[in-house]
Amino acid sequence: MLMKIIRTSGLIVWILICVILSFSYVSGRKGVGIGWDKESVYVDEGSTFCMRYNIYNPWDESVNVTLSLSGEVGDIVSDIESDVIELPAYTWYNISKKVEICFKIPPNIYEKDCVLPGLLCQQKCEGDEKVFSGEVLVMEAPYIGEGMGSSVALGAAAPLRLAVRCVPFGRDWTFLYFLITLGSGCVIGFILYRRRREPKLVREEKKLKKLQDEIKRLKSKEKK
Repeated sequence: MLMKIIRTSGLIVWILICVILSFSYVSGRKGVGIGWDKESVYVDEGSTFCMRYNIYNPWDESVNVTLSLSGEVGDIVSDIESDVIELPAYTWYNISKKVEICFKIPPNIYEKDCVLPGLLCQQKCEGDEKVFSGEVLVMEAPYIGEGMGSSVALGAAAPLRLAVRCVPFGRDWTFLYFLITLGSGCVIGFILYRRRREPKLVREEKKLKKLQDEIKRLKSKEKK
């Protein structure tokens, strides 16, 4: 009975070992790594910024990779674009491939002082600089012909600290000047239009009245 229990226990242990090795192989298949030369960067508010990372794959299967962002950085930026490259098997670090990722810093990181919502704004940059933290993730991208499958994280990541510089600017009155000019033009155009629309008889009566007023003015002048 004891030997039977031992044999059963040994079989269970071997099954567990096989399962663990199986999972290790699946994970190892995507043993992609990432190298970087900077963790902190300064970017201007409202600008587009690009970074390059070294990606390597020392394992025995090729994989398509791309980059993505996570954390606070991933939450605030927009228009994230990254290269998609095929990373062959046995691509060691010394022959790693460069992958670029670009993203846009939104123009509303800092509060602006506006006369009207979104109009005639200025930015003085008197507060503290804002810093956001996150990671650059290596993602597995679908191969061409596999459809639009979603990317899967491969476990490799690089830290990223994004310090956003506030860019000061004054109010731009150009739009207001344009509105004033446009409004003045519309008023003048309306007056000319009304004049041209008056009946001919009315226009002649106005001319006659002006002439009569002028004659009266001259006569009064002669009497003096």
